[in-house]
Amino acid sequence: MDTTSRRLLIIASIITLFYIGANTYLVYSKFVKDNRLSSLDITTFLIESGDLPSGYSPGKIKTLKPDDFSKFSQGKEQEILAPDGSIAGRARVYLFSLKDEQEEMYNLLSLMETPEGMISLNVDNIGEKRLAAIDPFGLIVFTRCTAIGYIQVGLYELRKGYDTKMLIVHAKRLDDKLKSIACERP
Repeated sequence: MDTTSRRLLIIASIITLFYIGANTYLVYSKFVKDNRLSSLDITTFLIESGDLPSGYSPGKIKTLKPDDFSKFSQGKEQEILAPDGSIAGRARVYLFSLKDEQEEMYNLLSLMETPEGMISLNVDNIGEKRLAAIDPFGLIVFTRCTAIGYIQVGLYELRKGYDTKMLIVHAKRLDDKLKSIACERP
């Protein structure tokens, strides 16, 4: 083997080792972040005192499972119960280890939750991206770093007096909580 061939082989070997090392680091980083996010107890802040109008209460909590369309590290949903005990709505949080997985899920939720004729709800200072609307239901979906917050209340409840201001206050509080757990720490 001549000198030029050896140099090319060494350069190719260095590039291959760099590629293997970079991919190993990315896989390891995702694994570590998945483990951290999946071990957090997000059930404690889905619905807190003061998030719901008088007479409404937090309901059952369920664990959401990832599928082909949603690849999150952890997802939880809590029911919002009306004064008569029926389900008035729900609050959800999804945590993602990768920003692009979060963006795919947000885009999917945005498409699913935007029927024609939806009346937008003007909200500021919630998330980085947001979809907020009333009619056919009250809804706020937002992103924060690598998380998604989702709060939805039925139109019947809005007509009965579930104040949209409470929906916004709940979303802002949830967003603040997500800032502390879903954003990268320096």
